[in-house]
Amino acid sequence: MRNIWVENLTVDKGGKYAVFSDAYESSPVTDFTMINAKMVGVQIPYKVDYMKNVTLKNVTVNGQPLTELKP
Repeated sequence: MRNIWVENLTVDKGGKYAVFSDAYESSPVTDFTMINAKMVGVQIPYKVDYMKNVTLKNVTVNGQPLTELKP
């Protein structure tokens, strides 16, 4: 998967993860952008592996800024 763009997202009753990616090393998720997203009620902010070129701008999870996604 590539060129994923999420903008102006509001989630009031999130689930287990705000951002989840289960990709392969040989086929990573590339060019993921999330802008102006507010997610609350999330158990775990994120779980990702094998993502490249991630951009997060004005993203919050449970009131806390999410500025990067580390595997």
